[in-house]
Amino acid sequence: MTHERSHLFSRSRSIGITRTPPRVRTLASVLALIVLTATFALPLTSAVMLASGVSQQDEGLLLVYPVRLLTGAIPNVDFLSVYGLASLLPIAGAFKLFGASVAAERMVGLIYHLLLTGGLVCLAWRWRGPVPAIAAGVICNVIAVTLGPVAYAWVGGVALAAVGILLTDIGVRNGIRRRWCVGAGISFGLALAYRIDLGLAIIIMVALICATQRAAWRPVIGGCVMGMSPLLVNLVLAGPSAVISGQITGPIFVSGPGRFLPFQDLDIHHQTLALLCVIVAVGLIALGGRETITTRMSWTATRILVLGVLCAGALPEAFQRADAFHVDSVAVLVLPAGVIVVTGIFRGTGSVTRIIRPAAILVFGVALILTGLPEMQNYETAIRPTLTGASTPTWNVTNLGRTAPVYASDEQMLLEHALTIVDAHAQAGMHVFVGPQDLRRTVFGDTYLYFLMPQLIPSSFYLEMEPGIANGTNSRLGSDLAHSDILVLTSAYDNFFEPNASSLFGSDVPNTVVKNDFVEVGSSGPWNIYVRATPHGVGGAT
Repeated sequence: MTHERSHLFSRSRSIGITRTPPRVRTLASVLALIVLTATFALPLTSAVMLASGVSQQDEGLLLVYPVRLLTGAIPNVDFLSVYGLASLLPIAGAFKLFGASVAAERMVGLIYHLLLTGGLVCLAWRWRGPVPAIAAGVICNVIAVTLGPVAYAWVGGVALAAVGILLTDIGVRNGIRRRWCVGAGISFGLALAYRIDLGLAIIIMVALICATQRAAWRPVIGGCVMGMSPLLVNLVLAGPSAVISGQITGPIFVSGPGRFLPFQDLDIHHQTLALLCVIVAVGLIALGGRETITTRMSWTATRILVLGVLCAGALPEAFQRADAFHVDSVAVLVLPAGVIVVTGIFRGTGSVTRIIRPAAILVFGVALILTGLPEMQNYETAIRPTLTGASTPTWNVTNLGRTAPVYASDEQMLLEHALTIVDAHAQAGMHVFVGPQDLRRTVFGDTYLYFLMPQLIPSSFYLEMEPGIANGTNSRLGSDLAHSDILVLTSAYDNFFEPNASSLFGSDVPNTVVKNDFVEVGSSGPWNIYVRATPHGVGGAT
């Protein structure tokens, strides 16, 4: 029986590829493993990444939503979720096994990065050999540092899609292997269930696979249905309209204008990086399309086109909110795939190949270095403590058995004081709301504070603040506040304005509820704590 390793790394057959001696293959495998392990592990052993401060809203929802799942809450019924149920289940599972903690959530994020890097490395190795594979892995690892170890649904989604292409390549290379094809379908289905905005790319990829490998369509489609099961379950429990509103129409058409950032406001490095991603995606589609036509849709050619479709499908993420983070979120997939396209230009032994291929690799390498300077600087910052043995100061906020890292000692002291005020007025089972001081503008919120108040129940459908949704004309935020017992409001975002629709004021009903029904009982820095006023004074559960 063939070993699993040979399935992952053995080269796919194509014209012009000669066999590599076994000793050379073994040496290349060892070298690749050392290089890739070092580039991945060095920054991850650093407190810069492992103990970095939480992202108040983006990581906050990854800490709060899985806890809500474990209590029986349903996404888009009990709380608004723009991401799929599938992306919350692994974190909820980690919390169930190891306890709810930032470390458990970030371990899931590290697994996502391992899947993404491993999938791209194996694809590059199978299609182009060990040297391009090492290059693809190093590029992926360096950019991943800028994203951090947070279990973002986006990273999980593109990682699963890349793994799906790898499993397809294994499953159809020498005859149809049904188990691998089913696994590929499950990966594609999960990727769509993680991020439904990858849906169009996934559909086209699966269609190309089924068109070129007709004998594989049953296991692939069957696997897709299995992989999509979390989305299907959510559709049944919440109803199609709630899921479509929460994951498609709301994020795109309602809050989208309040999250959009213009491309011209992006720094020059990331503008160039985004354009390089576009060039790579177009190059993959052009190369794959050309080879698909000339080889009458053989899988060896179509697989490049499939990868190009995935990269093209990821591009809107970089432009719908053109900031450094979103560009890096796309580059971590597309630029490693660029190694595959430049090493595949004019494959063969002719004189043209000897000139054009090295030139293409040189141009891509220089462009990558020039555009990736911020990523390389971030990577160097991350690995420096590990290489020098220096310790990195961390500040952890702890309350009732829950801990979250923050960015500064002042923030730690102020936040712990604010939580002390909350604890003094709270009783287990009371309902709490966390949001901005001026609820006419729901730009951002300190969602992670829910995680640090485990004795209280989130009172609002809007655990994350989405402009145009939480403060919209049809928002239920006012009624949610009317059923709250404690409010933790922050003024940190009062003067935060972006060149988009988030700067517009919405309904003043929530502010009126706060004014009429609540009394401020304390403050700490930007955080103000309110308790429901009663006929007998302050406090009391509803």
